[in-house]
Amino acid sequence: MVGGSVVYYRYLLSQCTPADVLVLARTHERSAEFDAAAPYPIVRTSLLPCFGCDSRARKLVGVLALFPMLLYRVLRHRVSVLHLGNFFPDILAGWPVARLTGRRLIVTILAEELTTEKVGQRRFLRPFQRFFNAVARWALRRCDRVLTIGGFTKSQLIACGVPEQRIFVITPGIDLNKSRRGRPIAAEIASRLAGKRLVLTVGRFMPRKGQDMTIRAMPRVLARHPNVAYVMAGGGHCDNYDECVQLVDQLNLRDHAFLLRDLDDESIAWLYEHCDVFVMANRTMPDGDTEGYGIVFLEAGAWGKPVVGGRAGGAVDAVDDRVTGILVDGYSEQSIADGIDQLLSDPSLAQRMGEAGRRKANDNSWNAKCRDYCQLIETLTHSRNTAISRD
Repeated sequence: MVGGSVVYYRYLLSQCTPADVLVLARTHERSAEFDAAAPYPIVRTSLLPCFGCDSRARKLVGVLALFPMLLYRVLRHRVSVLHLGNFFPDILAGWPVARLTGRRLIVTILAEELTTEKVGQRRFLRPFQRFFNAVARWALRRCDRVLTIGGFTKSQLIACGVPEQRIFVITPGIDLNKSRRGRPIAAEIASRLAGKRLVLTVGRFMPRKGQDMTIRAMPRVLARHPNVAYVMAGGGHCDNYDECVQLVDQLNLRDHAFLLRDLDDESIAWLYEHCDVFVMANRTMPDGDTEGYGIVFLEAGAWGKPVVGGRAGGAVDAVDDRVTGILVDGYSEQSIADGIDQLLSDPSLAQRMGEAGRRKANDNSWNAKCRDYCQLIETLTHSRNTAISRD
């Protein structure tokens, strides 16, 4: 997994110990250092399905292998609560395991799992996929708890039929230490950005995150602010990286738009520190794919930066419109350009919004959120033990 969901889990479990949690994760070539530093044990396997990076055959093997893997780990380690970090297809194996063994079940829903219909391109497979989607949602409505990240996703769950009393919201937090470290970015990049006002996006190159629309908006921004550079820092699975590169060339923005991939945390921190405006003009895609929250808005706020976000998905929870930033129409080049222009043209407004963003970030540290998660696990464990004792 790559992206905000990984950051969410990383910090949510950061105060757990070997007595609290065992993590089952997919094998990754660069996982050794992370696993050694984790305060809890991590079991890695190459059999877990990886959607977007595996062949159909490997995905099928992963789905079929998940049931015996979960059953074995639950029984061997005497697990009281099974928490599925991915909704589909994990719930097709996780729900039967939980019910067969009498364990409590938590499923995390971030947003796109509900708003995007998982139906493939091959017509003869679509009836089967729709059937499994329906089964997954049926199981979701019967989980002990559904963990989600904000009001937008909670409303989607309620609309899906999940009882409100079973929904547990823990909004993403912010690692304040990340806003206190940074080192000069690579000299070649720094020289190209020298003397320019920076507009920054941090996030994977995915259509819903809106880098393409922000590139399209840049000529309008440059007409009023010719000394601006738009920096896009992304990594992982990049659906529309090539499209963004082509747009930069087509619009003759090579001196004003820079796509940077797989930067380390210190380089990202440098960009946050030196940017004037943070923008992620997210939008809901035609297939329903949307942003669940937007941790990057909090990260920008921790640096005291004003933000421009799309009025879609969970970004409306992460950005307080006209307080910490400006919400715009992610499908409108003009709306995006106007939001950026307003913050670049009014330094006092930008400063006020940046300070409000810093206060919001300070109020959303991970410590309290970790305690909420541990309390959720303890509550479910106690309810299971009480049920067993009554039996």
